[in-house]
Amino acid sequence: MAECDGERRAVWRALSELFLDLDVADVLPGVEAVLRASPYSADDLEQIMLDEVYPVCHWNLRSVAGEWTGFDRDWLVERCADRAALPGWRRALLRGLHRRGLNRLVPEWAEVLKALR
Repeated sequence: MAECDGERRAVWRALSELFLDLDVADVLPGVEAVLRASPYSADDLEQIMLDEVYPVCHWNLRSVAGEWTGFDRDWLVERCADRAALPGWRRALLRGLHRRGLNRLVPEWAEVLKALR
């Protein structure tokens, strides 16, 4: 597992909430607050979402009975850190596919990015 700082972990946890089987509108204010408080730019956050969080969490919204209380923190951090440790070329190669999937599963993400910019 790759090392990560506490700020990145907080961003992973916040972004993962967008993949829970619940009304995204209920978690958006909290997610946006964490993202605004992070040291990352909107472009950095988009890359973290596409490269690290989406590949780990998207399956939950495709499940008939998905997780709705929250992902296990240790599991989430381990998986996201592993994704962050992949070579940049591999993450970039998959980014377009992830963007299309994300736009279908979490259309609110575009509004979050717009608000952060």
